[in-house]
Formats: sequence, C-alpha cells, structure tokens
Amino acid sequence: MFKGKKKGFTLMEMMIVITILIILIALLVPKFLGYSDKAKDAVAETNAKAVVTAIGLYQAEEGTEKKSFKNRRFG
Repeated sequence: MFKGKKKGFTLMEMMIVITILIILIALLVPKFLGYSDKAKDAVAETNAKAVVTAIGLYQAEEGTEKKSFKNRRFG
C-alpha cells in the first residue's frame, strides 16, 4: 500500500523540533532558578525566626535576658 514511502521524520523536521526545545529550555531555566533562590531565602528567614523564638523561650524559662537579643524583631 505504501510501497516506496518511508515512515518517520525527516532530518529537517527533527532539527526544527530540537531547536524549538532548546529555545524553550533557554527561556524556562532562569525562571526556575529564580524560584529556587526565593525558596532558599524563605527557608533562611524562617530558620532565623525559629532561632529568635527559641532564644526567647529559653530566656522566659530561665528568667534571663541578654542585651544583644533585647527588642529584636524579624519579619
């Protein structure tokens, strides 16, 4: 029925698809890296707040207050 016709993609079609994929990847990678940096910043901020909270709890239990942590607020 399809005698003489080969199935599959031509080299030109494959090159066009690969070029489009490379362009899309080049556009999307920087956006994903930006989200990664924002997430790392959020984790660092959360960890800093947790440390301040833990110090406050310790001071409340022990009845001591260090001048270096007095009246510090994060966020």
